[in-house]
Amino acid sequence: MTSGQEIKLNKLLDHCDLFVRRPSDGGADRWATVCSLITSAKLNDVEPLAYLQHVLERMSGGHPMSELDQLLPWNWRPKTLN
Repeated sequence: MTSGQEIKLNKLLDHCDLFVRRPSDGGADRWATVCSLITSAKLNDVEPLAYLQHVLERMSGGHPMSELDQLLPWNWRPKTLN
């Protein structure tokens, strides 16, 4: 992760508390999930922006709900170029 990406990610994480405290319970739950995924990715030495992009692409592309555990940060592997 470049320093510019890390700065953007840290700013996002700094704002997570603000979003979690918003009046909307649904919005707070979503932001808590996003913050948890970003933190889990960092703890598992996964580049968070690439991870989130890939996971969102897979989920919107019809990834089976029964196989969501494959998309967790500790199971995820980045795409490889062939």
